[in-house]
Parts: sequence; C-alpha cells; structure tokens
Amino acid sequence: MMCKNNKINKTQLAAILFNTMMGVEILSLPNRLAVELGTDGWAAIILGGLIATVMVTIITSVAIKYPEKSMVEFGRELVPKPIADIISAIYLFEFIIVGALVLRLTSQVVGSFILARTPPHIIGATLLMVVVYLVRSGIEPMGRMFIIATVLLIFPLVFVGIVVLSDIEFENFLPVFQFTPKELLKSVGITINSYSGFQILFFILFFVKEDKKKTIKYNIGSTLSIIVIYLLIFLATLGKYGANKLKYQLWSVMSLMRSIQLPTAFIENIDIYVLSVWIITVFTTLASILFGASFVLSKLSGGKDEKMYVIPITAVVYLLAYAPRNIPQVYEYSGLVL
Repeated sequence: MMCKNNKINKTQLAAILFNTMMGVEILSLPNRLAVELGTDGWAAIILGGLIATVMVTIITSVAIKYPEKSMVEFGRELVPKPIADIISAIYLFEFIIVGALVLRLTSQVVGSFILARTPPHIIGATLLMVVVYLVRSGIEPMGRMFIIATVLLIFPLVFVGIVVLSDIEFENFLPVFQFTPKELLKSVGITINSYSGFQILFFILFFVKEDKKKTIKYNIGSTLSIIVIYLLIFLATLGKYGANKLKYQLWSVMSLMRSIQLPTAFIENIDIYVLSVWIITVFTTLASILFGASFVLSKLSGGKDEKMYVIPITAVVYLLAYAPRNIPQVYEYSGLVL
C-alpha cells in the first residue's frame, strides 16, 4: 500500500465510481441498442442499470465488512487462498482487457474527429503517459481529479440537452414495447458492459477513512446518475435521428454534437468542446482501471507498493489495445472475454 496519498473520502469514492463506469462506450451505445432493440433501447438501459445498482450495493456491503482489507486480502479469509487468488487474477485480467478496449476506442474516436492525421497508437501513447503520471501520484490526487472531471462533465451535458431538445421529433420514439424477452436479455449484455467498472469498489473502498457505511448511498447515487445520463443520451439521439438512421451511425453521439447549431453562433464546433470533456472522462476511467490492475497485481505478488507495477501493466494494455485490426474486431475480441 502507498504510504502517502492513500486516503479518500466518500464523495471522492463516488466520483471515482461514476467516472470509471462512465466509459468510452457512451458514444456508440445508442447505435448498438438501436441495432438490437430499435426504439426500445431504453428498456435495456434501465434493466442493465438496475442490475449494476444491485451489484454496486452488494459489493459495497461486502467490502464494508472488511474495512481495512481489499478483496484480495479478505477473499483469502472467505475461500481457500488458491481460489481467492484465481478470482483476483480474473479481476486483474478484466481490468487489463477493459483498459485496452477503452484506449483503442478513445484513440479511434479522437483520430476520426480531431486528429485525423495522427496515428491512433501515437494518440494512445500520449494519453497513457498522462494517465500513468496521475496513477503514480496516488489515490488521493486521483480522487480530487475525479471530482473535477465529474463537474466538467455535468454542465456540458445539461447545456447540450437543452439545445438538442428543440430538434427532437417525438414520433421517433414510437413504436414501443416491440421486443421479446430474449431480445431484451441479449441487449442487457451490451448495457452491462457500458456500466462495467463497479468492480473497482472491491479494491478501493478500504482507502476511505470516513464512516464506510455511508458510502452505500453515495455509490448508489453515482450508479443511478449514470442510468439517467445514458437514458437521456439514447433518447436524444433516437429523437433526433430515429431508430433506422441510428442503426447506421456508430458514433451517433458525436454526430448529434456536430448537428447542433446555436442561433447566436457564439460557440462554433461545439462537438470539439464536448469531445474534449469526454476525453477527460476517459482519462479518469483509464486511471482508475490502471490503478486497480496495478493494485491487484501488487497484492497477488506480495509487493508493498503498487507504483512499481503501473508501467508494466500500462505496457500490456497498450500492446493489447492495438492488436485488433479494426473496430469490429475490437468488439469481437472484447465480447469473447468480457
């Protein structure tokens, strides 16, 4: 464990959870749900969100019972050590895969909308260098950064929501309840991946030095906030384009941003501003993932300081991120392991 910068409060914990779950897939989520459920994509968001909320509640409740230990440690008290270590290793593997997925999709989006002439692997390497600096600074600076990132995200979302409202065609929300239970369950798998990240609570909740019992309502609040944001984003893109057009727009949220025209034109290229805020969110997501992976590896290997594992973990994430040849292959590979 780090000897410095190893304390966070419950608000910072909630911010870390919020930003970790609010990942890169938010830009393509409306498209993927429209393909599976059409106008009923909102149902998968709600059901997947409720499942995530239940999981957050369970994980927080379990971790609270062992206030001075992470899952790697208290897991060895609940089950035999080899089994506990295998479970922890699975979480380590998941963190690495999710980190690679986030890095690849982020560099692809930035390359498509901002830095068209910059190779994706250069964009990814640059982002990782900044992320590594934050992770090696400790969890307390991370908590403060996550608070800032949360505030920076909320205001643009509210502003864009107000602007887009006038362009929504409410007939695009119809028809409703056209899905079968099988189709809904299949789509929930997509939304669960979009909510992925709540597992980090197993490994960072013991850094909270306040009354840990109060963290439950804060963590639930973070999860419910993400459900609302996902719903608003899906409904905004659906209302703007309709299900048929939405099926063919992979980065539908960015298309929505580009379509915004402000009457007074005091801000041009609003999509660039929104994308910049989104990059900050992705930055915090990657920081949380790399911290979690480094922490788990340090505990499994018996190390005393997770800082020494950050760079090796980052190198593995980088190599895996650019192994797939294209975006469809990225989703194909991630679907096989997540």
